[in-house]
Amino acid sequence: MKITFPLIKNFRATTLRRAFFINAVAVAIIAALTIEVRLYVYKNAAKKSLFFYNVSHLNKVIFVITSSFIIAIIVYLLLYLITGYGGGLIAPLKPAPWN
Repeated sequence: MKITFPLIKNFRATTLRRAFFINAVAVAIIAALTIEVRLYVYKNAAKKSLFFYNVSHLNKVIFVITSSFIIAIIVYLLLYLITGYGGGLIAPLKPAPWN
């Protein structure tokens, strides 16, 4: 069985409404997972776990930002594979003649 992408072919971001909806889903997932990572980091710092014990506030912030970036890449990749979202964001190899 060959899997073809995008998995959902009828819900591509071909209209402004669909594009906003898919982007809202992406942003909501990224925000929710980032908040969960931040809560996990600060709760484990309060419990004095091995990984986050005696770590500065700046290091915690850098960890949360880095994990948020990784989460965003994964979410946008999954949305690309599921709905084909983001394909229009690719720049052409040759610039437009008016640039």
